Amino acid sequence: MKIIFFGDSITDSNRNRAEVNDLGDGYVKFAANKIKLLYPEKDLTILNCGVSGDRTADLLARVEKDWFPKSPTSW
Repeated sequence: MKIIFFGDSITDSNRNRAEVNDLGDGYVKFAANKIKLLYPEKDLTILNCGVSGDRTADLLARVEKDWFPKSPTSW
């Protein structure tokens, strides 16, 4: 299962964009750890797609390029 966090600087939170699995040091990292604790039986991939400085228009402009190809899963 794949879960994608998509947002601005609050989501990005100092993540290393060169490392696809880096979750940053903010809420995404804490949420991912909690989700993995709650669902240890799930094969989870959690991605942080936050970009510091993005505004709503920026997010909308990159949804198709940055989000859909990563194929998030719903449960």
